[in-house]
Amino acid sequence: MKEGRVILSPIVLAELMSGARNKNEEKQLRDFLLELPLHATPEEHWIQVGRLRHAVAKQGFEMSIPDAHVAQCTRDLEGYLLTKDQIFHKIADIAAIRLLSVTISE
Repeated sequence: MKEGRVILSPIVLAELMSGARNKNEEKQLRDFLLELPLHATPEEHWIQVGRLRHAVAKQGFEMSIPDAHVAQCTRDLEGYLLTKDQIFHKIADIAAIRLLSVTISE
């Protein structure tokens, strides 16, 4: 991890915003998230999302389009994915993504 930057997937932005419990939390979350750069997703990105999802399915794993999008964002950037979602741990080798292992306290 050379730069330590965080790039936000548009779907992750929406997912995080949906978790705000009240208007104050929503504003704080919005202010924080809008400081992060958003990953661009042109048409070619979505073609690759479909290809990735197909490749993962051929290996016997079911992956949602949002999860395939997040994995493809990681591939596009040749970065690391910070996640606790087990699907990414299951398909990391197939998808050629690198996971960042940290303990996230809840």
